[in-house]
Amino acid sequence: MKASKRLFITQPALTKQIARLESDLGVRLFERSTRSVALTDQGDIFLPAAKAALGEIDAAVADMRHARETKERSLSVGFVYLFLSHPVERWLEDYCSSHPEVVVKVEERDVLGLIELLVGGSLDAAVLGVTDPSLLPDSLNRLAITTVTEQILVWEDHPLASRDYATIDDIIGEKFVYPYIKPTTIISPLQRDLKEKGANIEYVQAGFDSNTFQLVEEKRAITAIPNSHLPIEQRIISVPYRSDYENRVYLLWDKSNGKRIVENFVRYISKRIREI
Repeated sequence: MKASKRLFITQPALTKQIARLESDLGVRLFERSTRSVALTDQGDIFLPAAKAALGEIDAAVADMRHARETKERSLSVGFVYLFLSHPVERWLEDYCSSHPEVVVKVEERDVLGLIELLVGGSLDAAVLGVTDPSLLPDSLNRLAITTVTEQILVWEDHPLASRDYATIDDIIGEKFVYPYIKPTTIISPLQRDLKEKGANIEYVQAGFDSNTFQLVEEKRAITAIPNSHLPIEQRIISVPYRSDYENRVYLLWDKSNGKRIVENFVRYISKRIREI
């Protein structure tokens, strides 16, 4: 009776389960009398192994609960390199400060790489910009944040330095320098314009932002970066780039992602957008 109460089942149900276990093992585990129940020799042999097995099950359950709790407290957010200077980066820092219980991981990839991670379920949310929103899968929720234009950086006495803006026709024939890699037509209106014009532009890869700005200062090449990407070095002039295309920046997340922490993060970003 005491055992059945500890297991929160009735005495007949416990007796039936023990009988089924003894039948499966082919041995008797208990000697029963009207006054007591005691382990048989076979029961003494079986008990340590049973305790060890139950201990492993309890440990596995505890590990699974810990993993689930850790996952529920973790948030993975993706960014595209050139948009790390976007206000969302500052918002993310504020979110981390106001939610110390959340473990935030930042993943940096190109646009297609982030979309692949989102669709595959290994990324909770991503901030990215595209010149063609039709590239975004219908399976992803999207929250429009802003649009990002580009700026052309030239040296002080460059012919474009005194212009109010530059168009694709103004920069054909120029030599361009970019940090790391050249942006694609997916994120750059300028690159889309160049592709449509069929223009061949000579590129120089600088490796780092500071190297890029230095090459511009040295009059070796000009560059184009999003207007969200600051600061700009001294002795460099910023000229707005005008295009029929624009880079639309979104917060994306998978519709099937049921994590409450993702929903809370989306609400937080929505609030910050309204404050702009």
